[in-house]
Amino acid sequence: MISNRMRIEAGLWKMRRLAMPTRRITVELGSLRVGQQAGLPMEAWARLSGDDSLVSRSMQDSPHLALLRQARDTGHSDPRGSEYLAHALQVLERVGHYHDARSEQEVVELARRFAQSTPDTGTSLIESVRVARLIGCKDLYEIIDGHHRVAMALAAGETRGEVLLQGAVPSWWVRKLHRVNMTRRSELYQPIELPEVKGWPVVRVCHDRLKMITEFLDARGLHPHTAIDLGSSYGYFSAGLKNWGIPDVKAVDRDPNALDVGRLCYGLEPSQLLVSRAEDYLADDSTPSAEVVLFLSLLHHYAIGKEPGEVEQIIAGLARKTRTVLFLDTGEEHEAWFRHKLKGWSPEYVSKLVLRAGGFSQAIRLGIDADAPFEKGQNYGRTFWAFLK
Repeated sequence: MISNRMRIEAGLWKMRRLAMPTRRITVELGSLRVGQQAGLPMEAWARLSGDDSLVSRSMQDSPHLALLRQARDTGHSDPRGSEYLAHALQVLERVGHYHDARSEQEVVELARRFAQSTPDTGTSLIESVRVARLIGCKDLYEIIDGHHRVAMALAAGETRGEVLLQGAVPSWWVRKLHRVNMTRRSELYQPIELPEVKGWPVVRVCHDRLKMITEFLDARGLHPHTAIDLGSSYGYFSAGLKNWGIPDVKAVDRDPNALDVGRLCYGLEPSQLLVSRAEDYLADDSTPSAEVVLFLSLLHHYAIGKEPGEVEQIIAGLARKTRTVLFLDTGEEHEAWFRHKLKGWSPEYVSKLVLRAGGFSQAIRLGIDADAPFEKGQNYGRTFWAFLK
């Protein structure tokens, strides 16, 4: 049932909302996001209930519209097996009611009646819909009240209309990304496709290095079954290797918020995610090794004392965990950040260091990353390596 904290936040939100003035605005219905659940804005609902299944969901992809389309396409209004009914029953379990329905039977009947709804022209349906602007998101709105009416308008073919704007609410995604350790401001460390962060600068291009990895594996005729992405951040490379064809990929990062972004944005499974510091993973004899290991832009952290551990010990740990090939890049002396902290860390020095400390048989220079423009050419531009066992 509803927790005290959830009840308190719902009450406070209702009080703030009632005090907010409303005004009419014209919106594209595609800009409307699934919003208030059990009296809470989506950010608070997802945070307090642990249910983030509807986070960032456009009403065009909502369970409400899916149920209407299912009924239209199949000719029957049985809601059983639908995402709509599953979510409605979850809300019932959490807070004791779903709209006016207070039992499972009543929720099923409510869903059935909604599935039987006949879409109207849309104008009269959405004119009383109330929305809130998503803070930090351009031209995106979260529904406060009116999910069913918006779904019916969409089912009728409507694309825009007038709604009532009432205040603003935090974006779950903006808050989530700002909690990631690597986020210094409104920026993305790795590429993600979300309307909420459209226009945010992307620190690391990533696709250039992923292409270098897959082209190397293809050229060598390697077909690995296992990979470990140490210091994965969101998990862009983990997802990329999974999609390329490596069945068992693990994303390892110390920041659970970063890994959660990967779960939601890249479709990584919870079983693929491990919260751990890289040095702890490498020092633990019980953690698995892999044919492919990624250690991207981390080694210099140990050289400058940003992370605990000796550089040679970290490399030795990487060698123990790598069965076939280690992909690695690191900060270098040419970067403005490290001009004084990494003196002597040239590409040649890095390759010799890793070969010596890790006992690798060969170092292959794959290219240079394309990230320098983000820092106006003063940083990044790091050599990307493959070290073979």
